[in-house]
Amino acid sequence: MRAAISVSLTMIAIVLQGCGRDAPTGVRVLADLQGRGPKHHTKPIKGRCTLGFQIEPLEFGPAGQITKARTPFTGECQISGLGRSAVTGDPTVTLNSDRSGAASGPVMFRAANGAELRAAGAATFPPLDDGEVPLAGTLEFNGGTGRFAGADGSATLNLTIDLDGRTGELEFRGAISP
Repeated sequence: MRAAISVSLTMIAIVLQGCGRDAPTGVRVLADLQGRGPKHHTKPIKGRCTLGFQIEPLEFGPAGQITKARTPFTGECQISGLGRSAVTGDPTVTLNSDRSGAASGPVMFRAANGAELRAAGAATFPPLDDGEVPLAGTLEFNGGTGRFAGADGSATLNLTIDLDGRTGELEFRGAISP
């Protein structure tokens, strides 16, 4: 009987030792819901913006056509998680010989409370005509200020610009982790 009790006590001691604070368990640490630990959750983000932009030629082709230009823009947005926000950007546009092209550059969203969310934008577009131009691409969120200091994530973007009026409509949808 003593041997059985001794074996039982030994087994209990081994199990309790395995449950100690420093014992490796193979269990992954979950996010601290009070905001003190690692954060691995994402939140959906979507927005709609109206833009005004300029065209500043940087390079010209042999026939005098613009092949590269800066297109700084400003605008107003309604964004989930930020509310009414201002947006600014400074993309560079490169035009191909068929008048299709690509645009990329920094974008910054500023909420009414002053919090800023930064992103890198990139988009492509089909050959230009004299009307509206559709662009499709991505926003890669890369930090900011306040609660967005460590933000990352991405969103797909759809932008339609009016070359004559120098205006645009931007919509984006994706996920962000603060």
